Amino acid sequence: MLLDEGVLEWEDPIKKHIPEFELPDAYVTENIAIDDLQCHRSGLTAKAPAGFLNREYSFDALMNDIKDIQLAIRFRSGNYYTNTGMAVLGEVVGRATGMSWGENIRQRIFDPLGMTASFTSNHDFERRAGKPGSAENIMQPAVKKGGVVSPGTWDSVGTEDLYAPAGGIISTMEDMAKWIAFRLNGGIHDGDRLISLERIEEIRKIRIPTSFANLGVPTSMIHPRDPLMGTGYGHYSFEHHGDKVIVHNGGWMASVIEIVPEKNLGVGVFSNAYFYDLHGFESPAFVNAVALTVIDHYLGHEYVDWSGEMLEIVNKSR
Repeated sequence: MLLDEGVLEWEDPIKKHIPEFELPDAYVTENIAIDDLQCHRSGLTAKAPAGFLNREYSFDALMNDIKDIQLAIRFRSGNYYTNTGMAVLGEVVGRATGMSWGENIRQRIFDPLGMTASFTSNHDFERRAGKPGSAENIMQPAVKKGGVVSPGTWDSVGTEDLYAPAGGIISTMEDMAKWIAFRLNGGIHDGDRLISLERIEEIRKIRIPTSFANLGVPTSMIHPRDPLMGTGYGHYSFEHHGDKVIVHNGGWMASVIEIVPEKNLGVGVFSNAYFYDLHGFESPAFVNAVALTVIDHYLGHEYVDWSGEMLEIVNKSR
């Protein structure tokens, strides 16, 4: 949307919007751009330096911390998912618009789509509905240890505002269905075009081959048969029975959205699984298996025990 309005360009260096942005490597500092962060080819590390739920941790503190950060991989040499990069992009949006990332999401997406039960972070939820752990009618995380599932708490679930762009959304199935339909409609909602078709097509293109090997996680956690995968702006994609599938997981209580544009099909799987018993990606593997099963059933493909195949991958990787 901001590109359509001429506020941002994919190739904008981060320093254009955040002058104090500085990494140990001078070349990367000057050249790292919005598109590098958006498709995770910057080499910035994945984890938040000071945790996702630390409300006192400021963007200034983040900028100070990354001055000494070492890139996980060589700049633009591959795909390496980075939550830090998402936090930086959120700040870029804020500075370019004079309005926080969260308010941009609410005014530009939630409100027009009628997503009235959606929130951009734990802090946003608390402001509007009370603490997530004590609010009525909200899922509690399910945890697992030694194969035993038990109720968990919200103490370590979600993000505060700084890292909200990296996975802060709290929503409902009904609201997320509106978001999926909006994506299938190519950026149109109720006859109003909110994103140009040109931008939709740009977003869907593969920008760099994907390898989760850098994270110690095989791409087979998304698709057990490990097809050729690529990263676009804000998603991963793979080919399934000849159809392009656009996918991204949510990593707290595991969720996934998989879009099959050519078949006008979108699948959302939302769980309260917060499982790290066998592997850090055990819960995402589970919801990805469910999504593949639904896609195959809907499109009439032969049944595959995706859950069994995912479990085999998890056990091999644990």
